[in-house]
Amino acid sequence: MFQWRPGQLLAALAGVPTEAWSLPSRYADTAVHHGYRRVGLVTAGQHQPYSELFEFVWGELGPVRNATLSQIEPGGFVIPHRDSGPWCERWQIPIIASGEWHWQDESFAPQAGVAFLARHWEPHWITNRGVGPRTHLVVDLDVPVDRNPLPFATFPVPADMADLIERARQ
Repeated sequence: MFQWRPGQLLAALAGVPTEAWSLPSRYADTAVHHGYRRVGLVTAGQHQPYSELFEFVWGELGPVRNATLSQIEPGGFVIPHRDSGPWCERWQIPIIASGEWHWQDESFAPQAGVAFLARHWEPHWITNRGVGPRTHLVVDLDVPVDRNPLPFATFPVPADMADLIERARQ
């Protein structure tokens, strides 16, 4: 298991200026997520601006293929979906923990600094009912997942997300 000091992650995050973040998504526009923002740090192995702030992570994880900062605002969500393949081994490192990660019948509240393996080839979804943003470093290693590639797909939205979707439509 990979783990970092939350303060070290927060210090790196503080070096990313506000203007580097994308605008928050709107469910009305995406039909998949709401309140989602991102900053690309590594693309196809090429380091982008601000990636150097997270060198201490790259050095421990190994060869990084792609990495983004991902933020979901309070009240934000990502509906059940499967990412498109082919897939690489993906680790999520919570920097600011808020909300829950869901896989099929499993849910858990990630902890700041404690990385978890994201099985993004399986249906998963995210809810943030917290009072603050949920900010994770999402890292795809240059390690292929041995599964036949499938396209992006969405799945039925659980009843307990109806209130989040309704508020997003207002």
